[in-house]
Amino acid sequence: MSQIMSRWLKLLIGLLVTLVIAWLYCGPLGRGAAYVDLLQSRAEFVLVNAEVPNLQARMGRAPLSRTVFLCGPTIPFQRNGTLDWQRSNDLPGIDGRMLLIGGISGAVWDPGPAADGNTPPCPPGGPGMSGGGLPLLVELIGLAALAWLLGLGIGWALRRRPPRKGYLG
Repeated sequence: MSQIMSRWLKLLIGLLVTLVIAWLYCGPLGRGAAYVDLLQSRAEFVLVNAEVPNLQARMGRAPLSRTVFLCGPTIPFQRNGTLDWQRSNDLPGIDGRMLLIGGISGAVWDPGPAADGNTPPCPPGGPGMSGGGLPLLVELIGLAALAWLLGLGIGWALRRRPPRKGYLG
């Protein structure tokens, strides 16, 4: 005596399996931490090429995020660059260079600029990484759910309908 599973239950099971696989990939399998490590090394490379002394960059680790936290003594021009660097051949600042790295979603200065516009030196231990950015796990689960919905839509659009057995059937 077997009951046939409803279509909605099958869809719900498929969604849950997709979300669990995304969580496993980002969390216990360690691919999320490896991705953040890659972004960390890219951010450090950009800081070395910027040739501004005593700058530090760290990625958000608790929770994992694609936000880079920067600290070090800078002036506003070093931080921001020229105003229209995205539309012309002007120079991006440290913020703009960080955003040009593929994968980094935002740059936060910790501590932030002082009243005179200059950034104070790093506190002991580097930037505090307090707040900022959407957690990487939330982004990945959202993308997995979007991919599941796209697959569901394509499947429904291309499904074969049973042949008709008559004019009204």
